[in-house]
Amino acid sequence: PISWGLTKINADDVWTLGYTGSGVVVGGQDTGYEWEHPAPKDKYRGWNGITATHNYNWYDAAGHSVATPQLTPFDDYGHGTHTMGTMAGNDLASNQPGWPSAATNAIGVAPGADLQLGSFNSFESMTAATKQAMSVGAIVQNNSWGYDITFSQRTYERVFGSPEGKAYISSLRDLAKGSVIVFSASNIEGNTKADL
Repeated sequence: PISWGLTKINADDVWTLGYTGSGVVVGGQDTGYEWEHPAPKDKYRGWNGITATHNYNWYDAAGHSVATPQLTPFDDYGHGTHTMGTMAGNDLASNQPGWPSAATNAIGVAPGADLQLGSFNSFESMTAATKQAMSVGAIVQNNSWGYDITFSQRTYERVFGSPEGKAYISSLRDLAKGSVIVFSASNIEGNTKADL
């Protein structure tokens, strides 16, 4: 069945017009991704149905240095896997009758899209992941994160004013020249943290 969220935004109506995300690369930066999850697995850009190639399809930064990345996608918290499903999750192969709405789990807005995945840990790693998404032709990038900083310090300059923060903003501006960048900005509970 189609998830209630997709019907709320009329995604299924758009699918019937032929717009499923097919041929589009969607990038994501989050806590990481469990790429073998059944709902989004076939949408992972590195999976050809038999073998996986993670080079340029996955960028690791969460919990690891840029110099020593983990070469296989992983998700320490599960949140990234959730967002990947929201982007393109659908457990019915696109060559099957009734795709995409006949899937057991039709949860992704763009079930025909190819996913390029990244995790985040620092501005340097987010910049590198954004540049990698650009290099493989991503025209959408999803970012779903909060930032650990007290409200008293929550200013643009305090967060993005460092050379590393400015480089990250610059990479987003470069990506935005030909892409759509989506940020979800309410991912930390309580009032002692600031969300961006």
